Amino acid sequence: MDSVSVDRPRAVSTLLTDWVADRPNLSDAETMRLIEIARTEFMAHGFRRTAVGDIAVRAGVTRRTVNRRLGEKEDIVSAVIALEVQDFFARVAEAAIRPTTEETVVEAFVAGMREAQNHPLSQAIRQFEHDSPALLIPTERVVTAVAQLISHDRSIGQERAAQLADLLLRVAGTLLLHPSSVLVTGDDDQVRALAETWVVPLVQAARSPE
Repeated sequence: MDSVSVDRPRAVSTLLTDWVADRPNLSDAETMRLIEIARTEFMAHGFRRTAVGDIAVRAGVTRRTVNRRLGEKEDIVSAVIALEVQDFFARVAEAAIRPTTEETVVEAFVAGMREAQNHPLSQAIRQFEHDSPALLIPTERVVTAVAQLISHDRSIGQERAAQLADLLLRVAGTLLLHPSSVLVTGDDDQVRALAETWVVPLVQAARSPE
C-alpha cells in the first residue's frame, strides 16, 4: 500500500492557486474590496437573493463600476467561491495527510465536513440555497484537487482517483445540505466513524482491477 506524499498539500494548493489566478485581477486592492463586500452580501442573503446593485450600494460605487471590475453576477459568484475554495482545501489538505491513502481520505472527509459545517459561506448556502441541486455538483477543478490527495497511490491511478473524489464530494455535499437523521455527523468522532465504516470500502474498491 502506497504511503502518502508530504507534497500532496502543496500540489493541491498550487492547483487551486492557479484556479484563483484565472479570476479577474485579484491583485488589485479595490477589486478585492468589492469581492469581500460581495462575499459579505452572499453570506447575509445568499447568492440568488443578492443582486449586483446590492453589492454596489454597500460598496458606495455604481453598478457599472462593479460590473467593470468583477464582471456579471455569475463572475462575481465564481470569484468569491474560487477564493473560498482555495482557502478551504488548503486547510483540509494540510490537516488530512496520513501514512496511508485510507487514513488520508478519512481525515480529509472529517476535516472537510468540519470546515464546511463551520464556514460562514457554507452556512449561508445551507440557509438560502439548500433547494438548489446544482450546489451538489462539484466542479472539475475541485474534483481534480481532491484527486490530488489520492492519485499518487499507483494501485488506484488518476482516473479512479477522480471518480472516487467526485463520489466523496457528492456524498459530503448531500450530507451538508440535507443532514440525515440516520447518518449522524454532529462532531468529528461521528464523522470519522461514518467514514471508517463507509468511505474506506470505497477507497478499497477503487483499487479493484478494471
